[in-house]
Amino acid sequence: MINRLGQVVRYFFKRPVFYMLHEMSIGGMLFSPLLVIAPLAFILTAATRLLLHYLGLRRYIWKEAWFDVGVFVCYLAAIVYLFGD
Repeated sequence: MINRLGQVVRYFFKRPVFYMLHEMSIGGMLFSPLLVIAPLAFILTAATRLLLHYLGLRRYIWKEAWFDVGVFVCYLAAIVYLFGD
Protein backbone atom coordinates (compact mmCIF):
# COMPACT_ATOMS: atom_id res chain seq x y z
CA MET A 1 0.00 0.00 0.00
CA ILE A 2 2.73 2.46 0.96
CA ASN A 3 4.78 1.53 -2.12
CA ARG A 4 1.81 2.26 -4.41
CA LEU A 5 1.22 5.59 -2.69
CA GLY A 6 4.86 6.49 -3.25
CA GLN A 7 4.50 5.72 -6.96
CA VAL A 8 1.44 7.96 -7.22
CA VAL A 9 3.21 10.81 -5.41
CA ARG A 10 6.30 10.49 -7.64
CA TYR A 11 4.10 10.52 -10.75
CA PHE A 12 2.38 13.78 -9.83
CA PHE A 13 5.56 15.53 -8.67
CA LYS A 14 7.39 14.46 -11.82
CA ARG A 15 5.20 16.76 -13.89
CA PRO A 16 6.39 20.38 -14.28
CA VAL A 17 4.81 22.77 -11.82
CA PHE A 18 5.53 26.05 -13.60
CA TYR A 19 4.29 26.67 -17.11
CA MET A 20 6.07 29.08 -19.40
CA LEU A 21 4.06 31.25 -21.74
CA HIS A 22 5.95 32.56 -24.74
CA GLU A 23 5.41 35.95 -26.32
CA MET A 24 3.66 36.23 -29.67
CA SER A 25 5.16 38.08 -32.61
CA ILE A 26 2.66 40.11 -34.62
CA GLY A 27 4.13 42.35 -37.29
CA GLY A 28 7.58 42.16 -35.73
CA MET A 29 6.31 43.34 -32.34
CA LEU A 30 6.28 41.05 -29.33
CA PHE A 31 3.07 40.80 -27.31
CA SER A 32 2.36 39.12 -24.01
CA PRO A 33 0.25 35.96 -24.22
CA LEU A 34 -1.98 37.47 -21.53
CA LEU A 35 -3.21 39.80 -24.26
CA VAL A 36 -5.13 36.82 -25.65
CA ILE A 37 -5.67 34.78 -22.49
CA ALA A 38 -7.15 37.52 -20.27
CA PRO A 39 -10.01 38.44 -22.67
CA LEU A 40 -10.78 34.75 -23.13
CA ALA A 41 -11.01 34.31 -19.34
CA PHE A 42 -13.17 37.44 -19.16
CA ILE A 43 -15.56 36.06 -21.81
CA LEU A 44 -15.85 32.78 -19.90
CA THR A 45 -16.47 34.70 -16.66
CA ALA A 46 -19.17 36.81 -18.31
CA ALA A 47 -20.81 33.67 -19.72
CA THR A 48 -20.75 32.07 -16.26
CA ARG A 49 -22.25 35.20 -14.75
CA LEU A 50 -25.05 35.27 -17.33
CA LEU A 51 -25.74 31.57 -16.83
CA LEU A 52 -25.97 32.00 -13.05
CA HIS A 53 -28.26 34.99 -13.50
CA TYR A 54 -30.47 33.07 -15.95
CA LEU A 55 -30.73 30.10 -13.57
CA GLY A 56 -31.49 32.38 -10.61
CA LEU A 57 -28.45 31.31 -8.61
CA ARG A 58 -26.84 34.76 -8.29
CA ARG A 59 -28.92 35.53 -5.22
CA TYR A 60 -27.05 32.82 -3.26
CA ILE A 61 -23.68 34.53 -3.79
CA TRP A 62 -22.77 36.70 -0.84
CA LYS A 63 -20.14 39.01 -2.37
CA GLU A 64 -20.73 39.06 -6.11
CA ALA A 65 -17.68 41.15 -7.00
CA TRP A 66 -15.30 38.83 -5.14
CA PHE A 67 -17.00 35.84 -6.69
CA ASP A 68 -16.50 37.30 -10.18
CA VAL A 69 -12.82 37.98 -9.48
CA GLY A 70 -12.37 34.45 -8.14
CA VAL A 71 -14.04 32.88 -11.17
CA PHE A 72 -11.90 35.03 -13.48
CA VAL A 73 -8.70 33.94 -11.72
CA CYS A 74 -9.78 30.28 -11.84
CA TYR A 75 -10.51 30.49 -15.56
CA LEU A 76 -7.22 32.31 -16.17
CA ALA A 77 -5.27 29.66 -14.26
CA ALA A 78 -7.06 26.85 -16.12
CA ILE A 79 -6.29 28.40 -19.50
CA VAL A 80 -2.62 28.89 -18.59
CA TYR A 81 -2.46 25.29 -17.37
CA LEU A 82 -4.07 23.93 -20.53
CA PHE A 83 -2.19 26.07 -23.08
CA GLY A 84 1.15 26.47 -21.29
CA ASP A 85 4.24 24.51 -22.23
